[in-house]
Amino acid sequence: MHTKGPKEDPLVDMGYEIRDINIATIKKAVIAFFAFATIMFIVGAWIYANMNTAFKPSVLAQKENLRIPKYPAPLLQDNASNFTDIMKLRQNETAKLTSTGWNDASHTSVHIPIEQAIDILAERGLPKTGATVPAVSKGNTTDEKKSTPPGAASPLNDVTKPAAVNAVPAPKN
Repeated sequence: MHTKGPKEDPLVDMGYEIRDINIATIKKAVIAFFAFATIMFIVGAWIYANMNTAFKPSVLAQKENLRIPKYPAPLLQDNASNFTDIMKLRQNETAKLTSTGWNDASHTSVHIPIEQAIDILAERGLPKTGATVPAVSKGNTTDEKKSTPPGAASPLNDVTKPAAVNAVPAPKN
């Protein structure tokens, strides 16, 4: 028999769903989700900024006062200045090690470049110190011939026991 109505899809008998998804409903749900997330982010940021005591102007001013010490105390080095301070120190040290000049204001002592000082020491040798006593080191004073083999009783490790402990007889089994 032939009917003019809608024909049943054969996939329905196999368990497949034949309806299409509703795009308009999915769009509304996605838009609602992102709107809610954005609103919650704004509310959370406002709560954090207004409830957190670290962001209050009085606390920020107090932190700034703690960071910079008052007059008698020395200024502390911060992360911004430590690199430049070390760089300046190394530049000054390099300039002193590679130049000649007076060490003191009375002009009694001079400094010369380190390379030149090494060459002079290599040529002349170390200066005499005037010490007539040679340096003596005790070092290891153990006589190897008198040492005991490993595991043997050593006179250094022998600990004498009190007489009362030695007097107690061993238990008999």
